[in-house]
Amino acid sequence: MLVASSTHATRDTPYGRAKRTAEQALADWSARSGAPLTVLRIPNVYGPGARPFHNGFVATFCHQLARGRRPRLHDDRELGLVYVGDLVARIAELLAKPPDGVRRIDLPPTDTLRVSEILATLRGHAEAFADGGRVPAAASTLERRLRATFLAAVPYPDLATRPPVRTDERGLLFEAVRHDAGGQVFLSTTRPGVVRGNHYHVRKTEKFCVLQGEALVRLRRVGSAETTEYGLSGEPPAVVDIPVLHTHSIENVGSGELRTLFWADEVFDPGDADTYPEAV
Repeated sequence: MLVASSTHATRDTPYGRAKRTAEQALADWSARSGAPLTVLRIPNVYGPGARPFHNGFVATFCHQLARGRRPRLHDDRELGLVYVGDLVARIAELLAKPPDGVRRIDLPPTDTLRVSEILATLRGHAEAFADGGRVPAAASTLERRLRATFLAAVPYPDLATRPPVRTDERGLLFEAVRHDAGGQVFLSTTRPGVVRGNHYHVRKTEKFCVLQGEALVRLRRVGSAETTEYGLSGEPPAVVDIPVLHTHSIENVGSGELRTLFWADEVFDPGDADTYPEAV
C-alpha cells in the first residue's frame, strides 16, 4: 500500500496530528499483516484537474480568475509546490519497488515561493488570456505549468475566440497566436495574381509557410541585384525563412486562393514596425 500523507504531519496542529495518527495506524497494520507500506508526505500539489475550494489554493485561484473574480489572499506565506505530473511519476516509481516493511518519504517540493507570488503569476496569465489569448513569456517551467493549470480552469465556451480579421483587395489577414517571448503567428489568404510584401526588416526574422495554393516567394538582399525565387505549394506544405536585410514578397501564381501561415519573432508594433518598403 502507498498512502498519500502530507508535509503537515510534522506540525503540531489538529490536521498534522491526525495525519501522524493515520500514518501510525497503517504502520501497525503493515507490521501485523506483513504487507509493504510506503508513506509519502506530499507538499502542496497543483496542476490541471485539481478541485477548486477543496484542498488546493492554486486551483481555487485559477477557478476565480478564469471567471473574472478577484481571489482573496488570507495568509501570505512561503509554500512548497509539486506539480501533479511529477507526483504521479514518483508514485509510479515507488509502487514499482515496494519496501520490505514500512518506509516514510518526504517528497521535496519542486518550487518554493510565497502565495502572493503565485497569485501574481496567475493574474498575469489571466490578463494575457483576456487580451485575445496572448501567450505571456514564461521564464521557468513553473510559469508554464501555472499557465497550463489556469487554462484547464477556463470554462469551455471561453476557450474559443475570434481574432479580428482584416480584409482588403488582396485577401484577408488575421493573427492566430501572439507570444510575448516568441513573436506572433498569423494567417493570410491571397487572391490570384496578388503580391504581398515588397519590404524588408532590420531586426525581425520571419517564416512563410504555404498551406494551400501556388506561391512564388522572391528574396533579394538589400544592396544586391541578385534575386532568389522559391516556388511553393501547399502539397506538401513548404516553409521559407526570411533573413533580415532581405526585401521579400509572396505572389499567388495559382488559379485559386493562396493560404499562407506567417511567423515573426517579435510582436508587430505600429509605432516601431521595423518594416521598410522596397520592391524585390
